Amino acid sequence: MKTLPLTHFNKPALWGLTMITIPLLFWISVINEQWLGMTWLVENIFVPMDKSFQFLSPLLLLIIPTVALLWNLKQISRFELSRSITEIKCSYSIKPNWSNIIIILFGIFNALALMAYLLSENFEITIR
Repeated sequence: MKTLPLTHFNKPALWGLTMITIPLLFWISVINEQWLGMTWLVENIFVPMDKSFQFLSPLLLLIIPTVALLWNLKQISRFELSRSITEIKCSYSIKPNWSNIIIILFGIFNALALMAYLLSENFEITIR
């Protein structure tokens, strides 16, 4: 049986997963509130947190997942730039690592969903 040492574990993906747990919990609570009518998570966790520490909501819901997205994108991306006298060559490659790609996709989803949520809350746009 082959064992995987912990030194070869994908650390940016693990940290990215840690960084997106609170936004993931937020989106689960929003879905529970909007579709299922369960407001416990929103009323007992996110609303008191937002009222007590107003700087914490943007940090937890936007900045930290964006850092996770960029860190995991850096982990799988390679960018090379070479110059010669007559031309400049750019090369961009992606190493397919699914754990990093899932964190990146969630970061993109989080940013887009947060923008849509903010627009719908502030301008009272409803989707039916």
